Amino acid sequence: KSSVQSTGRWESIPPLGIESFENAVESFMNAHGGFQKIESGAVICEGNNRFKKKSDTCGGENQERAQYGRITIEGFKRVIDKLEGRPSLLSDEKLYKQDSEKGTDGRDDTNDDDKVCNGDSDVRNPEGRKIKAFVDIGHGLGIQVMQVGLCLGVPSRGVELMRNRHMLAKELESDLKNVFSAQSFEKIELEMCDFTHGFLPNKITINKADNETSISQCRFSEYDSLKRNVALRRFLMCKDLSDDE
Repeated sequence: KSSVQSTGRWESIPPLGIESFENAVESFMNAHGGFQKIESGAVICEGNNRFKKKSDTCGGENQERAQYGRITIEGFKRVIDKLEGRPSLLSDEKLYKQDSEKGTDGRDDTNDDDKVCNGDSDVRNPEGRKIKAFVDIGHGLGIQVMQVGLCLGVPSRGVELMRNRHMLAKELESDLKNVFSAQSFEKIELEMCDFTHGFLPNKITINKADNETSISQCRFSEYDSLKRNVALRRFLMCKDLSDDE
C-alpha cells in the first residue's frame, strides 16, 4: 500500500512530469482522430446548447445544458501553479519577489508576461497553498482529473452527467493505465452522475419516472424516491478522505 505524506502526496509514487502526461494524452487523442475531430463530434457535443446566433452566447442567459469546454493541459498547469504559489512565467516571479520584498502588489511594465519560468525558482507567492485534493464538476474527458492525480499525486476525482463524455474519459483512463503505473491511478476517480443530488434539501421527493438523470447508473444510487444523496455529497466534498489523504 502506498505511504501517504501529511500533504496527501504519495512517497512511493513520484509525480508524473507534465510533458510525459501531455504526450500520452496527445497520443491517445491522435489515435482517435485528434482533439478537433473528437470535440466537434456528436458524442461530445450532444449536451451543448444550440445557440441560434452569436449574440445568444453572451451573458450566460441561455446556458441550460451541459455545455462542453476544455482548458489546455499547459493552461491548467498555470492555474495549479497560481494556486500553489509557484511562478509559471517570469512576470509571476518578479511579482512574487516584489510582494515579498516590498509588501505591495504592483507590477513592473515588462515584456516577460509570455516567457516561461525555468521551473527551478525558489520564489513563492506567500498566499499560495498546496493542493491536497481536487474535484472536477463536469469532468468531460477527465483530463484535468488525471492531470492533478498523476502530476501532483493527490486524491483527484470528477463527476460527469453526459454518458458518452464519461465513457470516453474512462477509455482514456484505461489507456493511460497501460502507459503509466496502474498504482498511480489509485486515488483517481471518475463517476457518472448528477452532482446536484448531493446538495438537494434533506426532505424532497422526486418522481422516479420523471428523473432522467444518470444517477441510477452510478455507484451512489440508493433511492427509489430521491432525497439528498449523502454518499455523493461526501464524495464531492472529499469528506470520505482521511486527514492524511
